[in-house]
Amino acid sequence: MKNKDKIHIFGNKKRLKEFISIISKFEHQLDFFDLESPEYLLEQIKELYENQRPYQKWNQFIGTKERHLAVPNPIFKKFINLYLLPLIKKVECHSNAHGGEKYWSPKKSLETLLPCRTVFSFDLASAFDNVNAKKVFDFFYKHPLFDQNNKEDFSLFLSDILTVDYHGNRVLPQGAPHSVALFNRIFYDLDVVLDKKTNERGFNYVRWIDDITISSSENLELRDFLGALKLVEEYTSIAKNKVFFQKNPKPIYLLGQTIEGNRIFKNSKEEREENKQKPLDYNVFLNSPNSW
Repeated sequence: MKNKDKIHIFGNKKRLKEFISIISKFEHQLDFFDLESPEYLLEQIKELYENQRPYQKWNQFIGTKERHLAVPNPIFKKFINLYLLPLIKKVECHSNAHGGEKYWSPKKSLETLLPCRTVFSFDLASAFDNVNAKKVFDFFYKHPLFDQNNKEDFSLFLSDILTVDYHGNRVLPQGAPHSVALFNRIFYDLDVVLDKKTNERGFNYVRWIDDITISSSENLELRDFLGALKLVEEYTSIAKNKVFFQKNPKPIYLLGQTIEGNRIFKNSKEEREENKQKPLDYNVFLNSPNSW
């Protein structure tokens, strides 16, 4: 960025005061001694950015899979939890977006699909890496607490501090407390479209962060669901090696749970690997004429 002070609003006392006024209005269920002022925390965060230490970054390997983690410095994390998460959650996410949201567990999310006899599920590819700073900017630009005079400055500021550089692009950090909440709300429009299209077909739909599940209580074929892939690809990329089609009477494996009839119970990784059906060959239906 050409002008860090302007983007971070640290060099603009008027904007900084306006921003602090907005985030100071949130109520916090914390011990008084744990509740530090936004002025103090922002001053510490400014120092972190001047010394290029806002996030601690490292790579994590799980088998052959590599994850790029970026965890905010403890003082920055405290600011996010106290003031920025309430700001983000001031905007409602879609009722079908459950992962990371209050009161939802994988089991409770899957219960909304019952009864299900046929299930089509797939993952979004590199979910956080595909949410760039522009998408974060656009989210905050429409935030109801910002007005015409300050929304551009605040959106630039927040889209910069809440993303990290990854291969030359600024994206949502894996391991930061705000990323899931932002992800769920940024994909609100996708949830609206999928909810509408699945309802039209008598299907049920839920999203657990980057896991999309569409189910039917009827005995259907794969071709009945393929239109969902083209629809989603208008918004983001799909993990082509994580597309599954499952049907009763075999057990259905989703989100670490097993569905047998109307029963849902937790399973082990070993059980999933042994019993879950193999992913579909994405190239087989890449040019499918099916559309929603």
